[in-house]
Amino acid sequence: MKRSLIIAGLLVVIGAGALDAGAKVRASHSTRIDDPKGDSTPGRADIASITAVVAAGKITWTVTTYNSFTKYTAPCVAARSLHPAGLKWGICRLSSGAAPPCYTDVSSSKPYRAGGGCAGPATIVISGRKSVAYTVPLSMFTGRWKPAPGAIQWRAETRALKGCYPTPCDATTWERTGLLGRG
Repeated sequence: MKRSLIIAGLLVVIGAGALDAGAKVRASHSTRIDDPKGDSTPGRADIASITAVVAAGKITWTVTTYNSFTKYTAPCVAARSLHPAGLKWGICRLSSGAAPPCYTDVSSSKPYRAGGGCAGPATIVISGRKSVAYTVPLSMFTGRWKPAPGAIQWRAETRALKGCYPTPCDATTWERTGLLGRG
């Protein structure tokens, strides 16, 4: 797996409302992970790369593929908390029946109260038939959780309710993004 990291800014302090008052994140922080061609289950989206850009209190993941997909078979983003662990998110649009608040889901375990459900809306933009971008606020990962995670790990996954779940048909390696100036 080839990784590249581009930092186009210094540490900045984000005002109250974007995360927590005084929270630190990198401005215009971009990370890309490349995935090998041909490692997906035949007939499913074969992930080429995922790029994450953190800016203005949001994170945008752009996933590209070697082959085409439909809006309901686009690769997803999986994320999990670090420092502490215990939270897992899925950012996806797997069916026409999903309401916008359920384009993101969360499941929680110790040290958090066990549970799960819809995590909030995501902006989803499909460009052509080989690229999808998901944008969510960083507060989705920190806002309501006590203690707030210090970082998240994330990756792209090809999922489908039939055949690619719970094990994805294709996935990149995990990458990490620090939150709250400590991850």
